[in-house]
Order: sequence, then structure tokens, then C-alpha cells
Amino acid sequence: MRQNAAKHVHLQNPELPIFPFDVYELDSRVRYRHFPEIESEAAIVIADRKTLAGTYLHESRRVINLHPILNAEWTPIEVIEHILIHEYLRHRIPVREVEPGVLKSHPPEFWQAERQLSPLRGPVWYWLEMSWVGTLRRDVKAECVWVKRCWRREREAQRSRIAEGSSPCNFAALRDRYAAEILAHGSAEINPMA
Repeated sequence: MRQNAAKHVHLQNPELPIFPFDVYELDSRVRYRHFPEIESEAAIVIADRKTLAGTYLHESRRVINLHPILNAEWTPIEVIEHILIHEYLRHRIPVREVEPGVLKSHPPEFWQAERQLSPLRGPVWYWLEMSWVGTLRRDVKAECVWVKRCWRREREAQRSRIAEGSSPCNFAALRDRYAAEILAHGSAEINPMA
């Protein structure tokens, strides 16, 4: 009981979404389009956990946690859409043993399904890496992306730069650059766990 309470203590102080779009409407659209078998909406929580995003069941309700570093007026809808697709896929494709004694939260069929459902995953990762240089750390062994403790300072610095007239990282330009790389080199595949 105590362990369960500690796991969900982050639910006590969630942030209100300040995205330039309705995250709950986006969640409904993602579920309707890609996950019709999932009838009930998830509880979308923006709270400071150590990873960029995560999903779990709490009292039989699906919870998707988005890290507050994503909760910004300049976060593109495509970034959150990709993350929602990723987290819903975790409910569709369970953890499995990929070789004797090796469990994977993201087995090969997970990445294949993600590529099919989220064709903008490459530009999304470009945007995340360009926007939060030095703040995110991929952990191949743990199969996650950690958000470093300096995230609050970095988010406020980003807000200050934008308030002073700097432009946030342009998603459309990164998407076009990604497409150009595919045309020039035949691929620009990005695996966030690689």
C-alpha cells in the first residue's frame, strides 16, 4: 500500500496544460484514429517524474504522464501526438522476452508499429533534441529518456529567450530537413532508444 502511494505521489501537484492546443481533444483523436479498442480516455497528467513520459494503470484507469518540460506554449502538437501514440502502444504491445532472460518494454514489433502509426517520429526526436539539448538523456538499458534535474532552469531560459524575440525550434523546418535527408540518403531513421 505504501509503495503504491509513493509511486503516485506526483499526482498531488500536476501542472495545468498550457499547450497551444487542447491535449484532451488530441488524446481523443489519437485513440479514435489509432486505438479504437481503447474506449475510455486516459488521465493525462503533467507532473515531474524522472522520465519524459510514461504510462500505467491506476485503480484500473489508464494514466499517461507527460513531463512538465513538454508543457510549453511552443511545444508542437506533433510532439505530443507522437508521445501519446507511443504510450498507447505500450498498452497494446506488452513487455515480452525477446531472448532467453531478456525482457523488453519495447520489443521489435513495438518499434515497427510506432513507425507505422507515427510517421513524424524522426522530426519529433529532432525537435526534442534541438529544443532540449543537454536536458534529455537516452538510456538504452532502461529503455527510457531521462529528464535531467536542470529542466526547470532550461524551460525558464527558453521562455525568456522567446519573450526577448528568439524563435522556438521550428518543427516544420526540422520536418522538411528530415524529409530531405531521407531523399538524399534513403533513410533518416531515428530510434529513441538507440
